Amino acid sequence: AEYEEREASLPAKTSLRELLLSQAKAELKEDAVKVAEMIIDNLDSRGFLTLSEKEIAERLSVPESLVRSVRETVKTLDPPGCASYTVVEAFKAQMRELNVPDKLVKALDYLELLPEQAQTFKERANLDEEEFREFLKVLRRLDPH
Repeated sequence: AEYEEREASLPAKTSLRELLLSQAKAELKEDAVKVAEMIIDNLDSRGFLTLSEKEIAERLSVPESLVRSVRETVKTLDPPGCASYTVVEAFKAQMRELNVPDKLVKALDYLELLPEQAQTFKERANLDEEEFREFLKVLRRLDPH
């Protein structure tokens, strides 16, 4: 009996959907909330969006520009990066949330060069050795899912 009572007093775990939706409702106007809901309902298990902005716009009969701006807002919600299409896009959202300098955010465009071509990465991203070390430090803090 003691175990059952303790079990019952634990707070219910909020799902990712509920968490994102409650934040979206606080951030967005009513017309945008239905777009956010469709975006959130079409995230895969890793938090990536499975529908194109065009598909969502067509299904809801709203402008694609509205879908794009709502998706940008959803990417800033907690956890940051949800509704991205790629790991790089999710990482950029997470870095912006951490207020990482733009130069390091832009360096993500060359991420596929790492780790094998670190020197080429530094040259293309225009990072000196100290900036490169800072980039790697930040990168280790990011979550690809």
